[in-house]
Amino acid sequence: FEVRYRYYMPSPLPWRDSVWIPNHQPGDELVRLRVSSGHVLARSAAGGVVVSWSACGNALFLVVLDKWTGGRGWLQRRDAATGRLRWRTAMGRDTAQAYHYCTGNGPNCQAAPVLAHGRLFIACTDGWIRIFDPGTGAPGGRISAGSPLFTAPIIGDRCLWVTTWPGHVMCLAL
Repeated sequence: FEVRYRYYMPSPLPWRDSVWIPNHQPGDELVRLRVSSGHVLARSAAGGVVVSWSACGNALFLVVLDKWTGGRGWLQRRDAATGRLRWRTAMGRDTAQAYHYCTGNGPNCQAAPVLAHGRLFIACTDGWIRIFDPGTGAPGGRISAGSPLFTAPIIGDRCLWVTTWPGHVMCLAL
């Protein structure tokens, strides 16, 4: 098994006794390998290039770019064992132009999705934390940070902590 890294890619994602390997081209597959042997356990068409991802329970949450130039960002939920797509929701374009190689057309999210309090939170480059229903992908609101976000939020009982592009640390009420 070989992966050719040409562009930025997220780290391989551990899940139980295996690891998911991201793809590097829109038509390539995601591959799940057994950690102890390297044996391929699952392959799945990604529907784009993985920009960020996380695993929670039996779910993988991915932000993907459907093509390198002029592409759109999508949020996906996939089965963590098989990689089967459960749903996908459009994330839009990068209005902050954080992805200069895509001339402003990249995903507006670079940070890994975070599941907390029964909701999925995604910090986006346009300064909004978008909230989704993890079961359906339905939008559930958004919170403004007022500045581009490139890292995942940390979520406490009543507060969502983010670091903004200029370097400010903020606690936003939930």
